[in-house]
Amino acid sequence: MVVGYIFLSTEAILVHRGMHGTKSNKKAIHFTIQGVAFWMAALGIWTALLFHKTIGISNFYSLHSWFGILTVFLFGIQWICSYMIYWYPGASAKTRAAVLPWHTSIGLLVHCTALLTAEMGLLEKLTFLMVNKVIGRFSFEAVFVNSVGLLLLVHGGLVILACVLPRSS
Repeated sequence: MVVGYIFLSTEAILVHRGMHGTKSNKKAIHFTIQGVAFWMAALGIWTALLFHKTIGISNFYSLHSWFGILTVFLFGIQWICSYMIYWYPGASAKTRAAVLPWHTSIGLLVHCTALLTAEMGLLEKLTFLMVNKVIGRFSFEAVFVNSVGLLLLVHGGLVILACVLPRSS
C-alpha cells in the first residue's frame, strides 16, 4: 500500500509542480497516475480482506482499517469528480478555476489521510508483533518499522510543503 498507493499518488501530486510540459500533458499524466494509485489501493484492500478471511481475522475492527476505507472512498470520489470536471465532458474554464482550490485542498487532505493510515498500520503491526513476543522492543525489525514511520512523516511533510509554498520564478 505504501509503495503502490502513497508513492504513486505523491508522484501524481508533484507532476504539476516539477514536470515540464504542456498543461494538458501534465493533466493527463496526473490523472493516469492517480487512477493507477486508486486501483493499487483497491487491490491492497481486497488482498487484506482475503488474507483476513484465510487466517480467520475479523475485518474492519481497527481505526487503521476504518481510515483505510475512508481514504480510498474519498480518493475514488475525488478521482471521479475530477474526471467529470477536468477531463470528460469537462466543465467550463470558469467552473474549473473555481473548483481548483477545492480539488487541491481535498487532494492534500486525502493524501494526509493516506499517510495517517499508513502510520496507524505500521503501529498496529508492530504492536501485534511485540504483544505476541515475535520481536523485542529494540529489535532490528522494531527500529526498521519506526524508521519507516518517521520517513513517511518527513515525506508527507515535504510533499505538503512542495504543494503549498509559492513557486520560485
